[in-house]
Amino acid sequence: RQSADVLQIINRLVTIIQPECAQRGIDIIVRAGDESILKSLDVNQIEQALMNILRNSIEAIDLTGTITISIEEEKGNHILLITDTGEGLSSEAKDQLFTPFFSTKPNGQGIGLTLVNEILSRHNFKFKLTCQPEFPTRFSIFL
Repeated sequence: RQSADVLQIINRLVTIIQPECAQRGIDIIVRAGDESILKSLDVNQIEQALMNILRNSIEAIDLTGTITISIEEEKGNHILLITDTGEGLSSEAKDQLFTPFFSTKPNGQGIGLTLVNEILSRHNFKFKLTCQPEFPTRFSIFL
């Protein structure tokens, strides 16, 4: 682990996925200010976890939509929020999302969110997934 700026990681990942999103009619909005948010973390692992979350957001949006990445501060702690305007999930699917090999996608392998869970847990970052059918899905990471 090393001290790294979460905002720089986010901006780097947005640069990587921006062309695919533009091609699919998906807008990416980053609302995180411009102040550094330094955390002790394994940059490669966190990038992998965030990329998995962003990929899920892209795949949840059918043709056009929006992914919003924001950082809120609450009582001196930072919360990273990734929200998408995809179809949402049923409560049954939500309950199984972090189960290895469970997927809601036809060709999904069911390891992406299991890996996200493992990486965030190793970093002691709590997280929460908020979703309902036909409402935006929000993945909150408490840094």
